[in-house]
Amino acid sequence: MISTKHIVNSATLLVVFIALLSPFVVKANEATANYPLEIIQPQPGLDEANRFYKAYPELEYNVRMAVVGGVYPYEHELLTSPSGMSIDRRTGEIVWDTPTERDEPYTVTARVTDQNGRSTETSWTIRVTTDGFLFVDAENGVAAEDGGKGTIDAPFASLKDIYEGDDPGSVSRDTYSGYFVYWREGVYDIDAYLTDDEKVIFTQNRKPNVWLGFPNENPVIKVSAFLQWYGDTSNLYFQSLEFDMSENLETRGLMFTGSTENVVVRKNEFHSIENGYTGGNSSFVYFTRTSSLGSNHVLQGNIARDVNNGYWLIAYTNRYVLVEDNHLSNIGSHPVGPKAGNQHWFIRGNVFENNPQDSIWVYGGRSGGTYPTRDIEISHNLVMPGGGKVRINPVWSSSIGPVHMVRNTFLDKVQVQEITESTGPYTINRNVIINSWDEFDHIRKMNIEAPDRLRIWGNLTGTDQDNIVDSDGGLSDDYKHYLGVQGHEIAE
Repeated sequence: MISTKHIVNSATLLVVFIALLSPFVVKANEATANYPLEIIQPQPGLDEANRFYKAYPELEYNVRMAVVGGVYPYEHELLTSPSGMSIDRRTGEIVWDTPTERDEPYTVTARVTDQNGRSTETSWTIRVTTDGFLFVDAENGVAAEDGGKGTIDAPFASLKDIYEGDDPGSVSRDTYSGYFVYWREGVYDIDAYLTDDEKVIFTQNRKPNVWLGFPNENPVIKVSAFLQWYGDTSNLYFQSLEFDMSENLETRGLMFTGSTENVVVRKNEFHSIENGYTGGNSSFVYFTRTSSLGSNHVLQGNIARDVNNGYWLIAYTNRYVLVEDNHLSNIGSHPVGPKAGNQHWFIRGNVFENNPQDSIWVYGGRSGGTYPTRDIEISHNLVMPGGGKVRINPVWSSSIGPVHMVRNTFLDKVQVQEITESTGPYTINRNVIINSWDEFDHIRKMNIEAPDRLRIWGNLTGTDQDNIVDSDGGLSDDYKHYLGVQGHEIAE
């Protein structure tokens, strides 16, 4: 029997409920979904400008579904698919090793089922073709001006070739509008046209929007100037690339402006912002402020490290965003920062290590504005000791919420602020929370005017001395019977 002193439930700041003598148990299939089960990638009804809808013959087709809401974890299955395609039942990663070219597109239908047995499906087509693809090879390619063709057998040499120049007129050239680019092994400098403020700009879908690392190779893009997509460009996709920002004086990497749709950033590595500053929104990935909401963005399976001051991800006014299974370390200020006007964000399954300030930072903004920050779900994340504080509403916004924090393992501090009749509710339940703060539930609360809108229950809490978790952040042997009930871990 586990001591009940570590199981803390509170409805308000004034009343503390302690669990009964038997261990606290909530079965997964008894959990309540905060939001409906939905598939946000792939979106149905799109065309070959979207990565999910096109493949190159004999090159691995590798994508991953993005699912939000319901009760996690999910089970994925393919109902209709071409021969040789498979799906990882837990993660939703879809692999087709050797797509075969044919005139007619292939049809895929996938189903996702949550822990409550609720299901949803989506269908899309895949055309296997050599049309609309470019190849770039830093080591063996030939510049367009010297006869390079951009094909797999006669690849281009650099970004300048797919951008169509380094002069001001190249900004509007659109020969390769909507193309997919495969980047081969090598190091790529920013040699396309730079604006006076050190940007390479991509406008109105005039340039290739899908950037893929060639299978089993390691292309490195040295982002010495930031890359900015303007004009409501959509269906942007970046996978299996390394973005080195050690020479970036502007300290911004990938920047998306306008009400963009369907941006996927997956399985990339970002590193080395050496002179960043938070006030200038230094960041690897930046969704900028707009007058309308962008949507259906996914950031999955990335690695980001080494920012002296700034963000990995910062965003304004975007909705239906999934931030999943990323590993974020040594980020000086805020690894994940949905800053203002963001709605329906799902921050799930990430690992945070050695982040000196924060891990997850739900800012909210200083006023509600046209799009108040609301409907944020933070679940199944692991914040290691020193991984960074989780902070909700750090600038005392008057309209932010609901925010749900469920089934995380927080081995650092947790802080919520400004609980009023116009904010929240903030729900914090079934987490493992280990830190040295002396609050009874190890959660710091500031300016609590409406305690009924702060709902804390069923968390397993303590200090390092209680040995609730092991050195990897998993439940220790004495607490294993909480596996799949509390904390980030998934019970098989």
